[in-house]
Amino acid sequence: MHTGPRGAFDLMLKVVGRDDLVIENAGLHVLGIPMEPAAAIILWRHLDLTFKSRTAQYWCDTLAKADVCCMPALKPGDALWLEQMEANGLVDILPDGQRRLGKLAKYSRTPIELQHEVPAPGEHNAVLLANRGHMDGSARTGGGASNRKQVANPATQDGRLESLYPSGRRIGPLDGMLVLDFGAYMAGPFANRLFADLGARVIKVEEYGGDPMRGPQLGIFLGVQRGKESIAVDLKSDAGRRIVQELVKRADVVHNNMRLGAMERLGMGWEQLRALNPRLVYCHSSGYGNSGEWSRLPTFEPLHSAITGMLSRTGGEGNPPEHYLTHMDYGCGLTSAVMVLAALVERERSGAGQYLEVPQTGAGLLAMSDVHGHRDRKSETFPLDHNQRGHAPTNALYRTSDGWLVIACYSDQEWESVRRALAIGAPWPSFAEARNQRYGQSDTAQLVQAVLVNCSTVMAIRRFRAEGVPCTVPFPLAPAEVIVEPTLRSRGVIVSEQHHDAGEILEVGHTIRFGHANSWNLRPAPVTGQHSIAILRELGRSEAEIKVLIDAKVVNAATAPQPAVGVAAEHA
Repeated sequence: MHTGPRGAFDLMLKVVGRDDLVIENAGLHVLGIPMEPAAAIILWRHLDLTFKSRTAQYWCDTLAKADVCCMPALKPGDALWLEQMEANGLVDILPDGQRRLGKLAKYSRTPIELQHEVPAPGEHNAVLLANRGHMDGSARTGGGASNRKQVANPATQDGRLESLYPSGRRIGPLDGMLVLDFGAYMAGPFANRLFADLGARVIKVEEYGGDPMRGPQLGIFLGVQRGKESIAVDLKSDAGRRIVQELVKRADVVHNNMRLGAMERLGMGWEQLRALNPRLVYCHSSGYGNSGEWSRLPTFEPLHSAITGMLSRTGGEGNPPEHYLTHMDYGCGLTSAVMVLAALVERERSGAGQYLEVPQTGAGLLAMSDVHGHRDRKSETFPLDHNQRGHAPTNALYRTSDGWLVIACYSDQEWESVRRALAIGAPWPSFAEARNQRYGQSDTAQLVQAVLVNCSTVMAIRRFRAEGVPCTVPFPLAPAEVIVEPTLRSRGVIVSEQHHDAGEILEVGHTIRFGHANSWNLRPAPVTGQHSIAILRELGRSEAEIKVLIDAKVVNAATAPQPAVGVAAEHA
């Protein structure tokens, strides 16, 4: 269950009979309730007893009716039989009945066609070698650089919004692109944060009062909003919609993760915006997909991880789920970002934009795509053993006499090196045989463990590395230790920023270097409406017009100082 949306915690309290704790008319950024630790423990006990009194399906149905996010934590592979997944093409059903990951996105103009055939090694050698003389750029099919249709980009003409970045600095491969971010919370905004990291100009179009994640959720907010500008607009007003429509005419991408129908009610749906800009790439990062019975249900991570089996996998074989949260908010954002980039590449060939929908549940299915469904069973490539040590003797945690180490072998050579390093004689299974053994039932794993338990960690690592075995020691590093690690700081993997509200911020920097980009976008997350006035000026609004918009509360304009927006990049 997730009660992140505004008012959802109060709705849940009413369902479980604790109306006395509800705060009526809470503020914009109040997502829960303030509670003393002792009172919170009492509430936890009440929730535990209440939820145990009924089945998971009962609570999922009841909470859904109350508009609270809730899904069962299914076993890996169970989602492949859900009607909602089938309705949205997220499951690919083969003629023999096998079920596996389907289409991660729906493109309105260039639909995906899944390729079922897996080629044999060298299957196409004869064809490729016979045609090698025709594979240069002048004859390449599929839109090679030399025969690509060149289409003038109206966004580069005089109507283009000028970037706030200093002239002459190339931020990244998306420098010159304009992205409008209508997202809230995490999955949608993280996709747009990636576009900003890649050099795009990203304008966060937020509601007049600001993103609900501000305030008590500021720490999370900062991680998914950096590199953006903010214009805070009342989209329920005609004047507010006209402002954003002017931005749409100049935009390359519109991205949102609102519930189905919300953008249309604001006048910002695909059909409403495509007429303003036929080159627009419009992405809806939906929850469970816009078809099927679940299309209008509220959804938050970790519900995607729950129904796709990721939470169950964390417990290990036969155990209940061990963790509530996973990385999938970021996985959802990354998946939709990749799908948008594909649409932008296609637009460079055709000159036309299009609508795409990227269900967030698809990212969960992608992360669990080692699980395949068959007619009468499921097969799982990476299940964890009961003790959560690994999924095969070739890839697992092993105890030493004074600690732990982990090995990760992916070839016969590496696996044979394990045997040599530990001086283990025959019989020794091949890599293919060992790779298919379940760690918890593997005699080979027990043999390796028996040797290592009598060896110190330092000695074991030394012997493994001498033989070329991929291995390391799983040191537990706290966040406070990671952010001061000298190598990470010197390489820009960890960077320092100054934020108007939060002060100094230490976070993950830019981990990819581009040869033709000579600066990084290190603008920290904006405060609400921080760039409203500057953007209105770029749109040609006079100072008098801007004052009217602000006084009428159509536009919220912050007075925060403008921070530095770029630093010189070192290319490693």
